[in-house]
Amino acid sequence: MGYRHERNACTMINATLTVAVALLVARLGLAAVFGVAGLAKLRDRSGTREMLIAFGVPLDSVGVLSTLLPLAELILAAALVLSLSARWSALGACALLVVFSCAIGVSLARGRKPDCRCFGQLGAAPVGPRTLARNIVLLLIASFIALGDPTHSDSLVFAWLGSHVAWTIVGLVVFGIVAVQSLVVLEMLRQQGRMLLRIEQLEGASRHFASNGHSNGVQSKAGLPVGSPAPSFTLPTLEGTTVTLADLRLSGNPVALFFVHPGCGPCIALLPEIAAWQRDLSQRLTVAIISELGVAENLRSLGGLRLQNVLIQEHRAISDSYQSSATPAALIIKSDGAIGSGIAAGAVAIRELIEAANARSVESVNPKATV
Repeated sequence: MGYRHERNACTMINATLTVAVALLVARLGLAAVFGVAGLAKLRDRSGTREMLIAFGVPLDSVGVLSTLLPLAELILAAALVLSLSARWSALGACALLVVFSCAIGVSLARGRKPDCRCFGQLGAAPVGPRTLARNIVLLLIASFIALGDPTHSDSLVFAWLGSHVAWTIVGLVVFGIVAVQSLVVLEMLRQQGRMLLRIEQLEGASRHFASNGHSNGVQSKAGLPVGSPAPSFTLPTLEGTTVTLADLRLSGNPVALFFVHPGCGPCIALLPEIAAWQRDLSQRLTVAIISELGVAENLRSLGGLRLQNVLIQEHRAISDSYQSSATPAALIIKSDGAIGSGIAAGAVAIRELIEAANARSVESVNPKATV
């Protein structure tokens, strides 16, 4: 009887120690996840802003939340490490994960897949069932921590480690070496990926430049051939009416066609300039915007700007027909309905495109006198 009782006691102690170790590992693992996520968001503030906008956060709250969210994650990570605050931190992590999961679930239910930048540029990818499943797993881990007793479990683990000092030191050294090597390899892979992507972009631009040269003073990196007919379209506006390409050409001026997305930070930053071009160049250039998603998302992204000719496309149907794969992007359509430029992608290229189009319009209105 004594042997059996002693054996049952050992089994119970081992089970308790196993739960204590699992609780400590869960805390440290969840702290690492929130710590990496917080630091990554702080390093990629623009990406965090884009993510919040894409998930429907009001523009007037995006700036504050893009700072508070990573700070909250870092605070939770630090509190999870300390046994006295681990339970409360786990409850906070549960609340945050529930909010994240609900936002992802609502987006998926509406057929939207905005980019999830939970880990900044390390894991930027459209949300999906896997993203939701990952959050649910983290929620279960946080719940396990909240239901445990970190203070008691830590004392058990440290007492066991104290009786196995040699193996503990060896394990920590091995873990440190593996962790450092993993970080070095990860950073090398990231740098190599960025370098390969940059090389690919330069090679693509060089090939296109070799075949098409410059178009209207701006390098054409993509798009339909200059001089080919511009694809026609009929699209709804934010006001509920419909506008066609023929309607935009009624003034007899060239049309500057912009492709934007309400969840694109550079697009939102460029909107005030587009509004100024609409106002200042209205006698020489018709400026129109083709955006994605719904009316509510686009109204939020406008931020009170009085923009005209804001058209909504279904997914990327019109962008694809014009072979425009980036946002923000723009091109010129001549007054006769032909493609007048290649696709200018990015704010710098777009400004050059509009300056060149405006200069040609001024020259056509005020031709130089010939002697």
